[in-house]
Amino acid sequence: MYVICSKVGCDNLVKLPDRYCKKHKHVEKELKKKKSNWYNKDYDVKRSEEVKVFYNSKAWEVMREVRLNIDNHLCQDCYKNGIIKQADVVHHKKELRTHWHLRLNKNNLISLCHDCHNKIHKKKTDKNSCDINKRLTRGVM
Repeated sequence: MYVICSKVGCDNLVKLPDRYCKKHKHVEKELKKKKSNWYNKDYDVKRSEEVKVFYNSKAWEVMREVRLNIDNHLCQDCYKNGIIKQADVVHHKKELRTHWHLRLNKNNLISLCHDCHNKIHKKKTDKNSCDINKRLTRGVM
């Protein structure tokens, strides 16, 4: 499947999962770095050192890419609702702090966009709602 380059004003076609054409690939790298620094600054305060080491490990990097490839780099929550949106987060269905042994289990991972990932974490903090996590954890061994 082909999409238009994400660089504003560029009409070049790129093959998914890429988002930018060769000419604008550097923009993607810059944005990822900026987004990663911004996104991780809040999480890093809450994460233990062991979890930080895990998320920076080669094993996580490889398993993250495996899950994204299985899901065709598409947000699975959006896809289930008939929306095609690129995934940029791999989420643990069962949390690391309580299910450390499942950290590299591909069945405990799901590809999501940032919006869906944020909705899940918002619902996790809402004591009255846990439907989305129940739905996501079905089939995890």
